[in-house]
Amino acid sequence: MKNFFKTLILCFFVNYTFGTNLAYIDNSINDEKENVKEFLEARFEKNGFSYSKNTIFKYENISYKIIQIINNNNLDEINYLTVNAENEEILNFIIINKEKNEMYIKDFNTNEVLKFTNIDKNSNLSTINYDLIENIKNTNESQGRFWGWSCGPAWYTPDGSCYRNCVYYAVFVSIDSTFDVYTCGNLPGSNPKLG
Repeated sequence: MKNFFKTLILCFFVNYTFGTNLAYIDNSINDEKENVKEFLEARFEKNGFSYSKNTIFKYENISYKIIQIINNNNLDEINYLTVNAENEEILNFIIINKEKNEMYIKDFNTNEVLKFTNIDKNSNLSTINYDLIENIKNTNESQGRFWGWSCGPAWYTPDGSCYRNCVYYAVFVSIDSTFDVYTCGNLPGSNPKLG
């Protein structure tokens, strides 16, 4: 029993010290709208945004379109939408605030709204200059998960408790260079990929 508590305290310490600083935020990012234009106009107000660039790519036999959007009222903010290229269904919305070093993600499939902090230090985003579209052009399917949580193999403490290290991916970019520790029975997200 004594060893169990030592192990538990160690896991919490490791997670706190080396974790992602990930926090669930309120649902302040707008709910899904009928189409991309309506969603963007509701988020930025009319003429508050401009399209920068986009690309279409295929992953697991589905065509996706990723669109970069500039917030005309805040040039420190880069926004991305991922859309099903065949039916224009909005799948994900990303806000990257380079000044605050924060990233917000709304996943319309799972209704998860996530916030990552210290993204200049804890992610691969700064190495690609926050450009998810250019990153896509240099990526192929075998390089990891397109979107969502990915968890490594299970590992066990001496008392038999089961844990996995998990990281979040957005457009093939791991959002953190370290991993959060989760119990095997309480993994993050609705469909984590298990390794």
